[in-house]
Amino acid sequence: MKQKVLFVSILVVALLVGCAAPSMAPQAAMREAAATTAAAYPITIENCGNTLTFAKAPERVLATYQNVAEILVALGLTDKIVGVTYGQAYDPLPEMAEAVNGLNWLSPRGQGSAGKEVTLSTQPDFVFSAYPTYDFNASKGMATQEEFVAAGAPVYGISAECTAQVPEGTIESVYNDILNIGRIMGVEARAVALVQQMRDQIAAVQQRVTDQPQLPVAFYDTGEDLLGMYGSGLNADMIKLAGGQNVFGDQPEVYLQVSKEAFAVTNPEIFAIIDYEGNPAVPEEAARAEYLFTTFPNLPASQNRRYVAVPGSAFAAGVRISIAIETMARAFHPAAFATTPASSTTYPVTIENCGNTLTFDKAPERVASLYSVTTELLLRLGLADHIVAAANFGEPLPDDLQAAYQGLNLVGEGFIIPKEVLLSQKPDLVMDNQPDWFYSAENGFATVEEITGSGAQIYSITAKCGGGQVDATFDDIYTDIRNMGKIFGVSNQAEALITEMQATVDAVTAKVAGQAPLQVMIYDAGEGPLGVFGPGSYDAILRLVGGENAFADLTESYAQVSIEAVASRQIDVVIVGGYDETGETRADFIRQTFPNMAAVKNDRVVVIEYGLMNPGVRNHLGVEAFAKALYPEAFE
Repeated sequence: MKQKVLFVSILVVALLVGCAAPSMAPQAAMREAAATTAAAYPITIENCGNTLTFAKAPERVLATYQNVAEILVALGLTDKIVGVTYGQAYDPLPEMAEAVNGLNWLSPRGQGSAGKEVTLSTQPDFVFSAYPTYDFNASKGMATQEEFVAAGAPVYGISAECTAQVPEGTIESVYNDILNIGRIMGVEARAVALVQQMRDQIAAVQQRVTDQPQLPVAFYDTGEDLLGMYGSGLNADMIKLAGGQNVFGDQPEVYLQVSKEAFAVTNPEIFAIIDYEGNPAVPEEAARAEYLFTTFPNLPASQNRRYVAVPGSAFAAGVRISIAIETMARAFHPAAFATTPASSTTYPVTIENCGNTLTFDKAPERVASLYSVTTELLLRLGLADHIVAAANFGEPLPDDLQAAYQGLNLVGEGFIIPKEVLLSQKPDLVMDNQPDWFYSAENGFATVEEITGSGAQIYSITAKCGGGQVDATFDDIYTDIRNMGKIFGVSNQAEALITEMQATVDAVTAKVAGQAPLQVMIYDAGEGPLGVFGPGSYDAILRLVGGENAFADLTESYAQVSIEAVASRQIDVVIVGGYDETGETRADFIRQTFPNMAAVKNDRVVVIEYGLMNPGVRNHLGVEAFAKALYPEAFE
């Protein structure tokens, strides 16, 4: 057990899971319920042998480690967290970076747990424990569980860590913990959506490995005289979900120390090794792998020099657990990830899009993407191998997609893929985000007739049919994601992506619920006249967070208006579309031209990246950006 204690200490000091998919998105009723208290109090929860009763939702939550803090953040409960016992252990996920970095970390990174006085001084009314066996060690100066309870703070512990040996710990126990926290905190619908998202992220991995043989795996931590290995419990379940079988999975211990002789008679085909993500106290995983290779040269894993570094941040029970599973699955069965997974669609498939009926006898194999939002949609669904050409222009894609994007056949300049280049790629599907512009011969494009005459079909982003529909809704992008799921046979991934997006929307809209509506201008460019967005897809994002479009009375989704028309309107906030380095320059134009505008007087002119606004798979982040621009106080 000493080695497990050392591991936990290292884990929380240096790290403590990061990949970004449910079979069904949350229904409208669930989304509405997520913004309000969903539990009927009092509620009683059984956890780690204790019975916990809550008369109301806790208001002051102490989290012991980063993994449980991230569960709370993912449930939209950042403002309830009064502190985290250990210091920040690893870099946060990009989508929750601001919230996680802004938490009250009670101990500096790498300095262990905060002491009893510090933790009790946060006056929690609830404690969420990642490692109940180790989080309340009085001999290390930590407050005990009894002291917290006496202070009015019941303790909920991660079920897979209730005791030093919890061989029955599984991914289902993690899901149950999240659902219980949702009930306790009165955000059960959010918890249901989060669990569904996690289920489908893992289901997408399993779709690839389900027919693969289970690979014998040895999960190694540290140690040389005695080897620290993981046995039964949650880690063994994670290995199984990744298409492997832990060679020590039949042991009763979750963590065990194994002699060299005992290890030498196992036959793992690959070593899984925890990546401590920069902790100088632990040798790099490559060095630890080399130790195993040289010490046990006759094991199959050593002979083939196979190992996988599993992010420690993904190893703990939390919202990133799918990262560890996918990381292992890719290493266990690389061939299963070389192509798009087996289709979940029964063909033929018929889709209605922009007034056209499209029928597919099989998944398209040669897709030409004319704009960044369609490229990003395909990449996010794991369809890079289907893209034969993509326009070399558009808003920058997120960092995690850049490598895949740069690996594509990027052609043309600006928006334009010349007709000859496009047709030479022999696409069977062409995708765009503005059909009334992209097929104009005078703009250098192949026409609709030329494309369809070559045998290709055309799919346009729903919200931009006819140049931008004034009745576009936020759910239009969900329609596009679902359609791509059906067309390419990846509906599980599509639904997972939708659930991930909706969870963010639910959390954000809950924060700004009840705020007084503000008049907003969404400004594009131009100094006279000015390009502004009226009703349509951008306005749909604005309405979700309670804003009112100052130009909602326009008859077009985009129009040019005079300086006088802008000056005559009540405008509380100006959102400037940021598509290049001129964003702040255009914001300065607004400030200088309209000094008497309420938005200018109150310093409420905000540049927001266009990639978050254009109908696409980052629109949930656009909702968050709009909400912060309108109601920054709700995020303090």
